[in-house]
Amino acid sequence: LLISRDDFSDKARFLAVRNTFWALLRLGVVPIVNENDSLSAENVANFGDNDTMAAMTAVLLQADWVFLATDVDFLYTANPKDDPNATPIYAVEDLSRLKLAGLESSSSQWGTGGMATKIIAARIAVCAGVHCGLVNGEEPERIGQMIRGKKEGGTHFVALKGCASAAQDDHNRWIITLPPSGSLTLDRDGYNAVLTHHKIRTGMVLKCSGEFHQDEAVALFFDGKEIARALVRMSSAAITDEMNRSMVGLLDFTRELQAAGIYLDGYGSWRKGGHKGASGEMNADVLRKLEQNGVVIKSGTPQSSGHQSSVITDGCDIVLMCTATIKEADRKASSDKRVWSGSYPQVKRGETPAGL
Repeated sequence: LLISRDDFSDKARFLAVRNTFWALLRLGVVPIVNENDSLSAENVANFGDNDTMAAMTAVLLQADWVFLATDVDFLYTANPKDDPNATPIYAVEDLSRLKLAGLESSSSQWGTGGMATKIIAARIAVCAGVHCGLVNGEEPERIGQMIRGKKEGGTHFVALKGCASAAQDDHNRWIITLPPSGSLTLDRDGYNAVLTHHKIRTGMVLKCSGEFHQDEAVALFFDGKEIARALVRMSSAAITDEMNRSMVGLLDFTRELQAAGIYLDGYGSWRKGGHKGASGEMNADVLRKLEQNGVVIKSGTPQSSGHQSSVITDGCDIVLMCTATIKEADRKASSDKRVWSGSYPQVKRGETPAGL
């Protein structure tokens, strides 16, 4: 069965390919999957390596496991061919905390990618709730060992589970298979919006990177870590333009001063950055420095005006990609549920609530 990267880019095609797989499996046919090289020209999106294609196919099928073959027994703390002190890693529960040496120099005879691409593929799988096993391709019996829970089989990348994980519906699994076209760095309000699956607005964005269009996927970052993926309503150009327009300097008190009969020439010059006599003036250079440090001064509104700016993405289009973030989102959801359930007294049918 030949598939292409574009089969994952459109949700309708994504579901159609999945239904084809399921129909074959129901008939007792085990498909052999490969990339359609006739469509993999330079100007057409492709998978890039077999590991990514395998992980995305596992996500498509809602598989329990995906196994990536390599020429070593485990994932190691360093490349065992170069470092004799490298030690095996039997299980990885949080890929965001994984720090390894020599990944880029590693390679494998099993497929078109090295160890770095296998870790990227494992991330795609586990974020969608699929367990990923890294096994020695010359010893296929290791697959059975891993399924039975024996650590000697290989390295087990543990699937992310929880109410906030992407394994809950097709829409989230589809978003995970989309390549991110750019990234957005969020402030604390943006991070809280991700945790509660609320809308993200331009006022919550500290930095917009890359060039992307409406309805493309982006990576969401907070505190230097990727926490989620999302489909965006706005292009990078529109987001950047609104962020720039929000940096308009100090609140304008021209009308108030004019009503008080105060001479305005000096004040107007000072606001434009041309008056050099005032101590602590807020000219354009100072505003730019504040912007670089993450300080945003908006005109006529408080600094926390993110709720009044344009919507970048809806909560239903956000997929969490970090173990710690999923756990925090689940804790927050459980806490909110307890607060909500305890807000009102339980009244049986026919009874009158106290105080009425």
